[in-house]
Formats: sequence, C-alpha cells, structure tokens
Amino acid sequence: MRVLTWNMNGIRSVVTRFGNMKALLEALSADIVCLQETKAQLDSELAVVEGWESFFAYSSCTAGPGYAGVATYCRAATASVPVAVEHGLTGTGATAGARLDNGAAAAAASPSPTSQMLCDALGVDLEQLAALDREGRALVTDHGPFLLVNLYGPAITSEERVEE
Repeated sequence: MRVLTWNMNGIRSVVTRFGNMKALLEALSADIVCLQETKAQLDSELAVVEGWESFFAYSSCTAGPGYAGVATYCRAATASVPVAVEHGLTGTGATAGARLDNGAAAAAASPSPTSQMLCDALGVDLEQLAALDREGRALVTDHGPFLLVNLYGPAITSEERVEE
C-alpha cells in the first residue's frame, strides 16, 4: 500500500493543471492521498471522484472559506477504505459522514472522555477546545489495521501567533 502526503497550498490551482481531480489522483499513483492546506470549501467537483472515497475537514471558523483544510482520498479498489472518520484531534468534531459520494450528512459526535481530559489539562472549556478543530487542520481515518492522521500544522510566523 502506498500512502502519499502533500501540502498543496491550494487545491484548485493544482487540479486545474491536471484537468480534473481524478487525473490528479491517478497521476500520484497512490492508494491513499493526504492533502493539506487545500484552502477550499467542499463541493462535488473535488469530493465525488470515480473510484475514490473522499473525506474532508475544512475551516468553519471566523477565518472563512479558503483557510487551511485537509482532504484524504482512498482508492476504492484497495483495502484502504476507512471504516470510520473523525474530524479533528480533540474528540469534539463530527465523526463519520464527511463523504459526499453517498449523500450522507456529517453526524455530530458527543464529546469524548478525551475531550474532558484535554479541557482539564489545558484549562479551557469544551467550546474553546472545539474551536481548535473548526480550523479544519486534522482528519483521522480508521482503516482497521491502522489509523491515519492527516494533519496540517500552521507555521508560526509572528510573536502574536506564538502567544495564541
């Protein structure tokens, strides 16, 4: 099984160079493709790709559309299709349902015991913890024998951002 990861700095311009999303994925010759910094909202052009299952986490914070975002594409003809998906790392995000290929809506998950432990350890409330996942920086896919974490870590480019 071949897993590929790529910080794209914007998915649409790359897809345009290949003609469409399917052509891009096939050119990468991987079973699982993890993309970071997609900077796009979810739509059928990017999400519904014949022969692939797709999963997305994108920004729903005040930064607005075109900010951060990760996507994981899994070739359907292989054993790489996940059995479960979770947005974020804090246990406060939606679990399973980020796929458009079958029209399923994202299901809200109940806060996990991990969420409460993180709140206690960090001295924050559940809403502050959930805000971390709304930036669309992490997607965890459970493939049975392994978990795959598709994570986009921001660059800290100023003293102000370090203090946040």
